[in-house]
Amino acid sequence: MDAQYGPLSAEFYQITKPIEADYPDVPYYLEALEGVTGKVLEIGAGTGRLVIPLVESGIKVESLEPSQHMASWLEKNLKARKLKSPIHRKVAEDFVTEGTYSAIVVSFGSFQLFEPFDVAAKCLKNFHRSLAKGGRLFIDVDVFRPEPHKAGIKTHGTRVPTEDGGFILLEGARNWDLVEQVEHVHLRYEKWKNDKLVATEVQDFSLRGYGHREFTWLLREVGFKKIELTGDYGHEELHPDTATFCFVATK
Repeated sequence: MDAQYGPLSAEFYQITKPIEADYPDVPYYLEALEGVTGKVLEIGAGTGRLVIPLVESGIKVESLEPSQHMASWLEKNLKARKLKSPIHRKVAEDFVTEGTYSAIVVSFGSFQLFEPFDVAAKCLKNFHRSLAKGGRLFIDVDVFRPEPHKAGIKTHGTRVPTEDGGFILLEGARNWDLVEQVEHVHLRYEKWKNDKLVATEVQDFSLRGYGHREFTWLLREVGFKKIELTGDYGHEELHPDTATFCFVATK
């Protein structure tokens, strides 16, 4: 599920998704989790852009982050703010702690990285088992909007400066399998310093798309009884231009 985050892709994530930036899911979760006294687990916490605001608000948050490079940045970001929050360096399909959490959060489309359908189903079962009775699972799923006319064409191209005076160049392309509802992403990172290429990294991963009725059915299949659905982190009803499905499933 870590999308094979190496040192360059993790550094790029740290630079381009700073903790202090405005994200639509952060105020949504600060409100949704207000008053939760039990433990909260974020799946795929990355460098901490959601965990840290939650911890700062007084919520007891733990992180599940399998990538050692992303987890390393998360530790640095917590330490820089003199915050403490447990980090579990495991993959979600192998992580179960019976009845432990009051809430589990899988935000910003991270669940779609569980691309094999059987792995996705297993993760949902693990989340259900890990929730206390009455606990809630929050999952955000980006609407599947394939662009087959752009298949194989460079769709990523950006250059960002790094703290050491160099820069990282990102390029990439995408392809879509419309039958399987899967988007395949191929990215290449180059680290340049003093006009020299000092490191390269290739990242390949896939994202599974879901219809909202399909995903609701899947949540019911693993045992969730009450399922709520809104769009785009704003408690909005779904409409043709909805970009993100926001599910809340109660055990």
